[in-house]
Amino acid sequence: MNCKNKLLIKEKHIELIMLYFKYRNIFNMGYHQYKIFKNLIVYITGLTKKTDVRNIFETMLSRNIFQLKYRHNSRFYIFNPYNLEYIGYNNIIDFD
Repeated sequence: MNCKNKLLIKEKHIELIMLYFKYRNIFNMGYHQYKIFKNLIVYITGLTKKTDVRNIFETMLSRNIFQLKYRHNSRFYIFNPYNLEYIGYNNIIDFD
């Protein structure tokens, strides 16, 4: 498989993930660690290689589809392609 086909497949995976996340309103879930989004990406795409899943996630992060916040040396992400401010009903984690 050449590089062009790999990029095309990666873009289709990203489109599929975006469609699923928008349909399920994942933005309303709030901030979560990478492992939650990793499990969702594996469920949606069926990919088994960790490097492929991480590569897709990092691409989405670089395109500002996910936003990153730090809390006590831990990273938390939110699916936010809309660039909205998250105000959750059950804010368990309080970000300053």
